[in-house]
Amino acid sequence: ALCTPGSYSAAGSMKCTPCPAGFACPQTDASLETECVAGTYSLGLQQRCTPCPAGYACPEPDTANFVACTPGTFHVSGGTGNCTSCAAGKACPAVDSDFSVDCEAGYYSIGEQSSCTLCEPGKYCPIPGDATSLACADGYFSLGGQTLCTKCPIGHFCVNAAEGIGATEPTICPAGTHSVEARDSCA
Repeated sequence: ALCTPGSYSAAGSMKCTPCPAGFACPQTDASLETECVAGTYSLGLQQRCTPCPAGYACPEPDTANFVACTPGTFHVSGGTGNCTSCAAGKACPAVDSDFSVDCEAGYYSIGEQSSCTLCEPGKYCPIPGDATSLACADGYFSLGGQTLCTKCPIGHFCVNAAEGIGATEPTICPAGTHSVEARDSCA
């Protein structure tokens, strides 16, 4: 039988068989069904599997039920059937491209982020591409977005605000007390 593309006829058969969903049937004159690989799909009656569109995951090869990649993840056309997480220390601004940027000093990313996070007050981010922020030591403070903590000025003290968070601003010494630079108390 003479079959249309996306269907086939086995040798000697007068009947055309439609190619099932999730498969490609590249030849009309042979019963060759090729299963769609990850990152592709077929709704049936297809000679080739269709690449999953960029920015979407194709978890099932036999439907067009695409799942949009969330910010901080991406999927380029073809490839695997899943969205890929952006690496720590980087930002992935688009869901349809594998383009990423290293976080600048003063920023960080724990991964799966579309933009880098400004280093919080009381912390510093010294290295471009950092995956974490670091707490300032006693006697130092940070207003945020800093690559190094600032020494607490003379006449002030700087004490950690909480566990894992350094001082967010210097505190003036109480009347009748004094401190030298980079201190966590006044005397």
